[in-house]
Amino acid sequence: PVFELPAPTGRFGVGTTSFPLLDPARSETLGARPGGPREFMVRVWYPAPKDADGPRAKYAEPAEVNGGILGLIRIGALMGDQLAYVKTHSLVDAPIAEQAKPLPVLVFSHGYTGFTAQNTPQMEELASRGYVVFSISHTHDAGATIFPDGRVVPLDPGIVSMFQRSAAGMDSVTAAIAKLENAATPEDRQAAFLAFASHNPPRIASSVSVWSADTRYLLDHLERLRPDGVAGRFADALDLDEVGIFGMSFGGSNAGEVCRLDPRCKAGVNMDGQQFGPLIESDSITVPFMIMASETAMPVHRAAFDRLVGPAFLVELKGTEHLALTDTPLMAPLLLRWMGITGTMAPE
Repeated sequence: PVFELPAPTGRFGVGTTSFPLLDPARSETLGARPGGPREFMVRVWYPAPKDADGPRAKYAEPAEVNGGILGLIRIGALMGDQLAYVKTHSLVDAPIAEQAKPLPVLVFSHGYTGFTAQNTPQMEELASRGYVVFSISHTHDAGATIFPDGRVVPLDPGIVSMFQRSAAGMDSVTAAIAKLENAATPEDRQAAFLAFASHNPPRIASSVSVWSADTRYLLDHLERLRPDGVAGRFADALDLDEVGIFGMSFGGSNAGEVCRLDPRCKAGVNMDGQQFGPLIESDSITVPFMIMASETAMPVHRAAFDRLVGPAFLVELKGTEHLALTDTPLMAPLLLRWMGITGTMAPE
């Protein structure tokens, strides 16, 4: 069905825009043909005047959705095609609400094989309350990254076969999760987590440094914005002393890694992402950090929570599966609940 997105409740309207970024200092290491400078797309939601008018942005392009995890399930392609007709509450290139300035900055990363708009109601709600949210399409790991010149960079084809190989070894992963559930001390949880993480395909771990570098390069770019440059509408409008990093699934892991590395991160949220990178073994996070866990993945998060040394929060969402922390439950609530994909919690 062509569904309706929940309306944002804040005092501002919502504007949206997008722009490409190219990092000349980094060579592309992902994809079937690595080489050339690293480039990626950014989609933005921001406060607009409540009485602003203009065309409403569509939710997503079918290629972005069909190319990722939804395309791997049986009804995914049909759902992805329908999403092209879903309208958002965001106005394309609307003016920034002057009374919202300076804008606190949030940077979001999608899940592995996800897309920038996969949590649109969350983005629109945050923008309506005065935040500007930059969502990165991590090229080759996103379902598809679509550039303004018409280029469509698909998901790395090796990732699909990687997932198929991983599915064949699910029995050992299930046994590793059982050990996580039974671990009683932080030391036991860390050892059990490392044993669980050893089942991760190396290709996934190779993305950790790339995604965190994408995020930090975006912050670098925001610090030197010019009115006549890329994303120039946000020049002199951002409060870069108030930066939060968040993400879903692998994007949540990226939030942990960026907050570990970059002092510009003042707070972070990991939405159900298994933590990758050094955080679990040695370094930790000193800024306020929250882990939002789906009910089925809760054991995976306790070891990462043990490592947090700043104000730390671990929230379990009862009645949820992993994809419930995206817009997926809105797309076909009864069907996806019946298939066991989203859990029993109501989408809203």
